[in-house]
Amino acid sequence: MFHNLAIDSTDPDKPALSASGVANAKALYRGLAPHMGLPISDEWFATGFFPEKDSKAPSSRTQDLKGLTDLVTSWAEGGPPFA
Repeated sequence: MFHNLAIDSTDPDKPALSASGVANAKALYRGLAPHMGLPISDEWFATGFFPEKDSKAPSSRTQDLKGLTDLVTSWAEGGPPFA
């Protein structure tokens, strides 16, 4: 998620750190922090990326990890929906 938010890849030969992207990533992580403990909250299960109610981590399938990354990255605009 950090890479998606904080790295400017306009020039693929010279990726650069974006100050505003870093700030967005930090704000997102601050918003998520209270919701990162166990047991996993119902809001995380509502994303569909946690396979069972007693899960302690999201599904590890490649497509699920990409989907979860894309979803959480999209929250950088307005914050997590459960924050």
